Formats: sequence, C-alpha cells, structure tokens
Amino acid sequence: MLTDRLHLFPLFIVIYVPVSFCITYIIAVANKHVEPGFPYISDTGTLPPESCVFGQLLNIGAVVGKLLIDLYIVIYQVQSVNENHVVF
Repeated sequence: MLTDRLHLFPLFIVIYVPVSFCITYIIAVANKHVEPGFPYISDTGTLPPESCVFGQLLNIGAVVGKLLIDLYIVIYQVQSVNENHVVF
C-alpha cells in the first residue's frame, strides 16, 4: 500500500536538494565560472548552462514537494473519513 512507503518522499527531497546543488557546482567549476572551494549556492547558478540546470532541478524539487504535501493531505482526509464513517 502507498501509505506504507510515504517515508520515501521526504527522504527523496532531503537527498535530492543537496545533490542538485552539487550538480550545479560541478558544472560551474568545469566551465570555470566559479573557483573551486566553497562558493555561495547562488554563484553556482548565475551563468548558463548551470543556471538552467539549477532552475530546472529546483523546479523538480518544488513539484515533488508539492505532490508530497498533497498526498499526505489526501491520505489523512480519507483515513479520517473512514474512521468516522458509521454503517447502519
């Protein structure tokens, strides 16, 4: 059942966001747009192509986060209706 695996969605978000920052950092360093080290996250997503990748990866993370919130709300609404439903 889907409710048994709901813990995977927040885990995905927690892993996905730092990985997306690392991907844009690697692209920015490879193109010599930032110095290797510890730049600000926004510096790694300033110039194309890493700005496009940065934006798309954050958009995907936002959509997955929104779907996660909606899924939790629907599941808990259905559970509360089923618990309070009395059959005569």
